[in-house]
Amino acid sequence: KVDKTVYLGGNHLKIAKTTPQARYFTLLSVSRITPYKNFHLLIEATKSSKHFDQIQLNIVGNNINPHYLKYLQKISPKNINFFLNPQDSQLAKLYNSCHLYLTADRYLFFGFPIAEIAFFQKPSIAFDFAAAREIIKNGQTGFIVKNAQEMAKKIDFLFENRLVLKQLGKNAFIRANKLFDWNKISREYMKLLEKPSRD
Repeated sequence: KVDKTVYLGGNHLKIAKTTPQARYFTLLSVSRITPYKNFHLLIEATKSSKHFDQIQLNIVGNNINPHYLKYLQKISPKNINFFLNPQDSQLAKLYNSCHLYLTADRYLFFGFPIAEIAFFQKPSIAFDFAAAREIIKNGQTGFIVKNAQEMAKKIDFLFENRLVLKQLGKNAFIRANKLFDWNKISREYMKLLEKPSRD
C-alpha cells in the first residue's frame, strides 16, 4: 500500500496550431516500436473499421525493433503511416492534428502519451492492460476495450458521433489539469521531499 500517488506530468509540449485533416479521421499511437506494444493489434482494429477508407493511422515511435517495424510495414495499407524518432515539435503537431489516441501496450504502467494527448483535448482508447483503467475513465475520457474488434467498434462510434468525441476530449483535458499538470506535480514532490523523516 502507498499513502499517495503522484503522477508524471503531460503538459510539457507546445500546443501546435494545426487541426485534423478534413479528408481523414486521424488516429495516433506513440511508443517504442517493439512487439509488446502491440501495434499490430491497432493496425488490425483500424483495418476492421467500417470507415477504414476514411481513416488514417499514424504510428510514432523510437527505440525501434527493426524486425517488428518491417513486419508492421508489411501488413499496413497506404493509409497507415510511420513517423520514426520525431522531435518534440513534430510530436506536438501529430498530437494536435489527430482526432483520437490508441494504445494496446501490454505493460501500460503509466501511459505517458495518454497524459500528453489529454492536454490537446483528445480522448484515448486503450486495451485493458495494466494501468489503463487508472489513467482513462471508461466512457468519460475515452474507452477501455478487450480486443481489436471492440476497439474497431469504438473507433466507428466516435467517427459517427463527433460531439461525443469532442466531449470526451474536453473531459480528458479537465482531468489532466487535475492530475497531470507539472506545476501541481512539482509542488507535490516538494511537499514529499520537505516532509520530516519518521526515523
